[in-house]
Amino acid sequence: IVYYLDPATPKKWIPYLVAGVNDWNVAFEAAGFKNAIVGKPAPTPEEDPEFSPEDVRYSVMRYITNPIQNAQGPHVHDPRTGQILESDILWYHNIQNLLRNWYFIQTAASNPNARNVKMSDEIMGDMLRFVMAHEVGHTLGLPHNMGSSVGYTVEQLRDPEFTSTHGTAPSI
Repeated sequence: IVYYLDPATPKKWIPYLVAGVNDWNVAFEAAGFKNAIVGKPAPTPEEDPEFSPEDVRYSVMRYITNPIQNAQGPHVHDPRTGQILESDILWYHNIQNLLRNWYFIQTAASNPNARNVKMSDEIMGDMLRFVMAHEVGHTLGLPHNMGSSVGYTVEQLRDPEFTSTHGTAPSI
């Protein structure tokens, strides 16, 4: 499974977005599939003159310069078999505002780094990586896991040492 990066993607976020896709390899390897999924830059016109992000043969991480604070991971599947034929991940530039606010609300009481108006590129990149991994899950046909919201006890969520290691919700 290959997810190509939209050529419009800001360069500083590329390593984080690719890592969010590649994070799924742990789950695939546990199921017996090695190197089953990869995120990588789209080919240049010189490398592949036929490539187009609009072509249904390619799954693309689309960067959208829009004030919407969201991301989504739709997919196209064959209704007869359930086979996923193609998927795209849409991430809107202003999701960064949403992530900053979530980070502040969820961690500022115990995390001085969350109290800044502007997040460091490293922190924002890690949050974008989380979003990308989340959206890949949707493109693979997985719905939201509402049960994960009770995966940690209140005591664990109040423990800065625990949340700095495990975050605030279980993931892949």
